[in-house]
Amino acid sequence: MVDVSLEAAGSGLRQVASGGSPDSVKAAFAAVSEDLVVDRNFIKKLRNYTVSFANKNSDHIAFLGGNLLGVHPIRFHPEDRDAWFDDVLDIDEVQFKGYIKGLDSINPQFKISSDAFNLSCVALLNRIYESTKINPKEKEDALTDCVIALQYKFISSLMYHYFPYPADKGVAQATYAALSKKFTLKVHGSWQALLENRTKSILAHNSIHYTTYTKMDSDSGVVYMLNDVQGRLREIVKSMRDVFETILTSKSKIVTTSTTSINIDGESFVRDKTRNFNSYKRYLHETVSDSSNFIKSELTGIITSAMKTMPERFLTDTLMFMSKHYRSPRYAHIEELVDETLLHAFDYISSNRAILANPNDLAGMLTRLRAVYMSSRSSDASLLKMRKLSEEIVEKAIKSRNVSIIASVRTGLMLYLVLRAFTMKHYT
Repeated sequence: MVDVSLEAAGSGLRQVASGGSPDSVKAAFAAVSEDLVVDRNFIKKLRNYTVSFANKNSDHIAFLGGNLLGVHPIRFHPEDRDAWFDDVLDIDEVQFKGYIKGLDSINPQFKISSDAFNLSCVALLNRIYESTKINPKEKEDALTDCVIALQYKFISSLMYHYFPYPADKGVAQATYAALSKKFTLKVHGSWQALLENRTKSILAHNSIHYTTYTKMDSDSGVVYMLNDVQGRLREIVKSMRDVFETILTSKSKIVTTSTTSINIDGESFVRDKTRNFNSYKRYLHETVSDSSNFIKSELTGIITSAMKTMPERFLTDTLMFMSKHYRSPRYAHIEELVDETLLHAFDYISSNRAILANPNDLAGMLTRLRAVYMSSRSSDASLLKMRKLSEEIVEKAIKSRNVSIIASVRTGLMLYLVLRAFTMKHYT
């Protein structure tokens, strides 16, 4: 059986050999890729390329595995382009660019749809689709890797455009927390998951681009595909950046100025806490039962910064457990813990007026409370009760039986309850 992709390459070469120039993107790609055979060895190279880019450095790993906007720089450098043409495709980029310039169907003024890397990705999709040397599962994986590579380039360019310098982590965390389920990043939870979902949509049989990459008989379709894929990513990033800008300029935002200090801008409300216990207590009880409102990623991040030995996922698991079982007769000690923790915090503040010297320094108060919660010599009946109640909850909520981890999550849980109550005005 003759490989269809080899026939395509031969057709492109015959156009050039006969004194003419390639008349389409497909023919131009074929003319420079006579030796490119999409087999198992090739798709391994393609996979290595995408994996290497994703794991290039700690920023790439943090960005793709996380959900923050602009905090971790992700960049597509000239060496990434060189690796694509030299190591993956093994074709002459300069020659390919020359053929592209000669096409009436490609406008060089349009950077997205005239870029040689972008066009080679669509041409490679067609070559992968037509290959007879790999099985359907391998073909699906290779198509996915090709689109992922294209989107890595697009998202890198967009992030550099909107965030040439790293963004404030606190504002980025507050941005993600503020997103509704209308935002695809909120639905999928990480940039990598979002890109993978977009890839499935692009490659789907009912996709508007399916005919483009399977037949590749229309350069206008190729142009539209590239502009559409990049445009949809651009809208995702732009809409999130609008939320980011709103939070950045808000007078009531939470801004992390270091790993252990936060400020609540616009209000000095700490002095009112000792006179408003019931309102904070009522608010916290109403909030616990709604996990999306109770659990705020920026707040779990603040507690994790204060508790270096506590895995953040264990705190989140514990908070989810509390929310799920709140008001359940079997877990009445959850409500009891909420009451006891808040009462203890108010009493402590009333007895330690120095905390109120800077009413915006919520971090200072958390630091003081952490020392109290972790004190091994305390005989305070209220604190001992809090420890017992929180430990019972933590032991049921997480799988770890490590005594040190349970103790750190126990302390983190008590601190979180105080922090979540005292940020009432921010979230309402």
